[in-house]
Amino acid sequence: MWARLVEKSEDEIRRQSGADRTRAFTHSLARRIGVSSYRLRRIHPQQLAVQLDRGTIHTSTEPRVDVPRQEEKPPMHPKYAVVWATLVSLLLIPACSLRSPPAAVIVTCDDFARAASPNSTAALLNTEVTVAVGTPFTVTLCSNQSTGYQWEPPRVADQSLVQQVDHQVTPAPAGSVGAPGTETWTFKALKSGGTVISFAYSRPWVGGEKGSWQLRLKVNAG
Repeated sequence: MWARLVEKSEDEIRRQSGADRTRAFTHSLARRIGVSSYRLRRIHPQQLAVQLDRGTIHTSTEPRVDVPRQEEKPPMHPKYAVVWATLVSLLLIPACSLRSPPAAVIVTCDDFARAASPNSTAALLNTEVTVAVGTPFTVTLCSNQSTGYQWEPPRVADQSLVQQVDHQVTPAPAGSVGAPGTETWTFKALKSGGTVISFAYSRPWVGGEKGSWQLRLKVNAG
């Protein structure tokens, strides 16, 4: 059968010669056997005859292109996967969570008692705190209103630098008659700089003791 196809192709191009004859023969034979002329031109004549006889010639109309197979990468070891996930989670932690906790100043009744002079209960304490601008800070002082004393509203020397934002009174635990509680103020630094907050512990009525305990807190904001 193949010999008849080749013979018919040769008859069609017998009047042609040279490169045109070869090209015409290839196209004619390709049409008859249903393969591309590109494929036929790449096969040696002897190999072409063998493949035609065996019927193993590739009959695609387009040349076949062999794509090299890519090697699959082995999966990551579970131990290294856990390490990688941990590193990524640490990088994703918001910067705000890495900041130090807000500054807090705590003064107990014993602190004022130790600061008092031997012949008087009056006491003056001086301390300071460093805070970040925009970050709140607290001041907690001993307070025992059962004695008639209470803390006067604190005085901020430069209110454009530090502002009070909250005030809370915590009484003594239930059943603790005469025991002291606490008062807590919350402040916030508005800008960089330094100022002083003054606290005075007094009996508010006329003739009552004024400033028996005092606290001068220097604030350094930056």
